[in-house]
Formats: sequence, structure tokens, C-alpha cells
Amino acid sequence: MLSRLLAVIPLGLVAAVASALIVRGVRAYAHRLRWLDMPTARSSHVLPTPRGGGLGFVVPILAYLAFSPLGGLQPIAAWGAVVALGAVAAVGWIDDKRGLAAGLRIFVHAAAGIMLAWVALRLGADPGFSGTLTIPTAVAAIWWVFWSVTAINVINFMDGIDGLI
Repeated sequence: MLSRLLAVIPLGLVAAVASALIVRGVRAYAHRLRWLDMPTARSSHVLPTPRGGGLGFVVPILAYLAFSPLGGLQPIAAWGAVVALGAVAAVGWIDDKRGLAAGLRIFVHAAAGIMLAWVALRLGADPGFSGTLTIPTAVAAIWWVFWSVTAINVINFMDGIDGLI
């Protein structure tokens, strides 16, 4: 257990450094191209804020997931998560650059939730009940999709509040 924990520490440090470097690069790129979120009456920020900083955490996570089958994570889980996170990240990037209809964004979020539900249930995961409650597969799948869409949108909302996340 301790050796596995110690093996994760270097990965975390690499991810943190990669994240910081990516955010720094994206921020400079956004300023250079004037790719900024301008404050409005509904905004919580008062200065123009660079867009695209989410790449700073998406890229290290996708890289880890893509290579994690080598580290013991089941390939189905890794690639399912890569597809789901990649789709949500792509929609976020496109939405930041040129805007997308809310319905399309929710559709992609739900599709990502379905992928995560499929992966989790295929691996025998219990949707948040710590193995203490047995629920029908259909209910578990609906829970995973609902939870995924909700989490994506809460994080997106919080990210819009001047980078709280």
C-alpha cells in the first residue's frame, strides 16, 4: 500500500508542473489572440479573463488515463474515461472559442455520463453507496449520468466565477 502511494507522488508532481506550464502557455496565447472573457453585468470578474485554462488540468489527466493501463488501471476504464473527458473538453474548448448551443453541450455531457456509467457498471462500481446498498443496474446507470452531467455543469459554473476551480 505504501509503495503504491509513493509511486503516485512523482506522477502528481509531474502533473502539477505540466498543469502549471500548460496554463501559463494557454494564458499567454489567450492574451496574444485577445481570447478573453469580457466582464458583463452578470460576471463576477471585473477584468478581462483569459479563456482556455481548463487545458491545464485536462491534458495531464488525459495523458495519465491514456497511459494508466500500463500502471494497473483496467484498459476499459482508462479509455472510457479518456473518451468521456476528451468529449467534454473538446466541447468546452469549442464553446470558449465560438460558442455552442446549450442543448448540444448538455447532449455531449449526457453522452459522457453514459460512457462513465457504462465503464463504472462494467467494472462493478457502486454509484456512491460504498457497497452498502444494492440497487438495480438501470437506476445506477441513471444515477451515474445525472451525477456526471451535474458535476460537469457545477464545475463549469464555478470555473466561470473567476477561476474558483
